[in-house]
Amino acid sequence: MKALKLRQGGFSILELAVAMTILSAGSAVLWYTLKSSAHLEALNRLHHTAFFAARSEIEKISQMPKSMVHDTEYFFPGPANENLKLKREVFDSTRIVETQKEITLDEKLSPKDLQKPLEVKVQVLFTDSSTNMERQLSIFTTKIPQYQWY
Repeated sequence: MKALKLRQGGFSILELAVAMTILSAGSAVLWYTLKSSAHLEALNRLHHTAFFAARSEIEKISQMPKSMVHDTEYFFPGPANENLKLKREVFDSTRIVETQKEITLDEKLSPKDLQKPLEVKVQVLFTDSSTNMERQLSIFTTKIPQYQWY
């Protein structure tokens, strides 16, 4: 009688190596996806906060008395305690005329730009702690027609 050679039901080393490689690659892709998703979520919250802060500032300005509307900047905390800076620049007629190369005059020989309404630019900046550079997150520019500067 011939002796029967029984084959055991285990995996070979090559099969285990291939399975571990596929499992490792899948885990790496999953880890990268989760890490990227968390980073984008944090960035989205930061931009969302900046957008609403700038929009709120614009709405607040339209309800302020004219004497209170001026250049300003202040810091406020972000969603993960980042240091965000809100910067408001007011462009009244005088500042607009100062920045122009040529001035257009009306029939009374006064600059036409002196009759423009108040223009306000609000921007929210984020200072990157690693590079110490400011990044603009949000910007709004609006004209407030009820405040004429002439």
